[in-house]
Amino acid sequence: MRKGARVGGRYRLTQGPIEGGMGEVWPARDEELGLDVALKRAKTQERERRGTVAMGTPRAEGRALARIRHPHVVALYTTVQDRRLLRVTQWLVLEYVPGGNLDHRLPFRPELAAHVGAQLASALGALHSAGLVHCDIKPSNVLASGRNSVKLTDFGLAYRIGGTETITFNATGGGTHGFTAPEVENGRPPQPRSDVYALAATVYALITGRPPEPGTDLEIAEGPLHDLLTAMLRPESGDRPDVAEVQKRLTAIAGPPERLPDFPPKKPAAPGDGRSDPAPEKTSRRRRSLLVGAAATVAVGALVAWGIRIGTDSDGRPPAHSDGKPAAAPESKPHPLIDGDPRMADPCSLLTAPDFARFGDAQLEWDYGNFDRCDVYLTPNSQQAVDIQVDLANDVDASDMAGLQRRTIGRVHVAERPPSSDACVRFVRLDGTTDTTLVVQAGTADGPDKPYCDIADAAVDVVAKRINRGPLAKRSPTPPSDSLWHRDACAMLGNDALNKIPGVDAKHPFSTFGGWGCEWESTTSKMEVKLRFNRPEMDQDEENKSTTLSGHAAVIAPELDGARTCAVDVAGRSYADQDGGSAIETMRITVQNAPDTDHACDLATDLARSAAPGLPSS
Repeated sequence: MRKGARVGGRYRLTQGPIEGGMGEVWPARDEELGLDVALKRAKTQERERRGTVAMGTPRAEGRALARIRHPHVVALYTTVQDRRLLRVTQWLVLEYVPGGNLDHRLPFRPELAAHVGAQLASALGALHSAGLVHCDIKPSNVLASGRNSVKLTDFGLAYRIGGTETITFNATGGGTHGFTAPEVENGRPPQPRSDVYALAATVYALITGRPPEPGTDLEIAEGPLHDLLTAMLRPESGDRPDVAEVQKRLTAIAGPPERLPDFPPKKPAAPGDGRSDPAPEKTSRRRRSLLVGAAATVAVGALVAWGIRIGTDSDGRPPAHSDGKPAAAPESKPHPLIDGDPRMADPCSLLTAPDFARFGDAQLEWDYGNFDRCDVYLTPNSQQAVDIQVDLANDVDASDMAGLQRRTIGRVHVAERPPSSDACVRFVRLDGTTDTTLVVQAGTADGPDKPYCDIADAAVDVVAKRINRGPLAKRSPTPPSDSLWHRDACAMLGNDALNKIPGVDAKHPFSTFGGWGCEWESTTSKMEVKLRFNRPEMDQDEENKSTTLSGHAAVIAPELDGARTCAVDVAGRSYADQDGGSAIETMRITVQNAPDTDHACDLATDLARSAAPGLPSS
């Protein structure tokens, strides 16, 4: 999935994904009702068995939530099935709660923690009356829904007491250590007072920052809350108070809600501890490339709101020495841009996320697009985004850079293309290298008044510094033998297939960097055929058509690159992406400048059908 995609024909993904305990949550917009919602799917799709449903599946969680209507429980609106790559994914459409969870916040006052606990106890009373045990109460599953108000979420581990049709208990997994009752830790089925234990651990963690240590005294002052939590945390479930008594006592301890402070903010991460928000947004990598001089289809950003000018002083000028002259780059010794096999050069050795972290959330994207590419995706906040892209290219010649403004950084020569409406492009070459150019670009889809060129120039400075020091680092590890990385794109289509395109010069294709792309031109018309490898999934906009070609899942995308064009994506091997998710390598065949779009799609589909047998199985 990718930001901007539509699920179920009506839900547009607006952010995300945000990793949840048992699943992946995407903020979305219901375009029919104009309503913000949250879509959730399981991290792994479990198979349903006759008579039972495995824990953690969306259907199981949906069955649990469907039984509950309570002001302190996240509401389930509906469920929706989405078919992609010939697989059906079940999604929950949930109430959107924008306040974030209560994990990793500054300490709560005991009265405020008791107030939160009373609301959760009220929600648990409704669950238990419906025959359900939540089984995973903890601060990260409690969402702030307003001033001092909370909602309980994540029912992926909920257990149906005495039932067989809803959710099946798994004695070997589930729950969170420190918050799970001893009887559940020991493999016995959960019961309502198991939730009472977890609720006590949650209230305690809000005050102290961590769950209690079993068998030790609680590190909170003696008093009513100390006594109540001690009773709720008793090892034997029958010795704990029931949830109704807990709610009554917590409400009394909290006092009038209007006298309580607001929820405390998140704790700042300690330098170097590697921790950020406990449920960080993982930016989707499912974006189309920013083509040089072409429209970019990436997340919409409002970069002008940043108020930044990267790599300049406050007045917008480049940094200078004390004499007022621009700082010169250090001298560097001659060396090649690429040492050895060009295919082994790693473009992601040129960028790191920390290079741009001062501007917001920066994420390195090393397995998006073709193998000659690396991206950094910047999201200063949930509504803004910019893509920084670096490509290794062998198709940039003198005419592409003619008349462009130039500058030099050490041994690096930079040609600056004027900004277009959707991107700012820079050509970067190391002195003495003519067969390979680094194309650095930055852009959004939000109009020409945004400072892409400041972003692109900041990326150029980072790239220039790296290649002034020495050759590009080599890829490690080498992709597996069934990866398209090892294939020659020009060998995927033979003469018989290409003869379907009138006048195509099949004997003289142009091979892009690394042999991972190939282009054929007609000698009798303006028609072109392009074949390139791609990652990590196929384009799945609703206008496209899913099909199967020679046993491979495929998607036909009319006018993906403009009028009278058509692209066909064909699935190759599956692999785990940089976040451990499911991804695929694909082959994309594009026909351009056809007589009409239907003709382009017919030709592209025929070509893809001819090339598909040469792909590894997915």
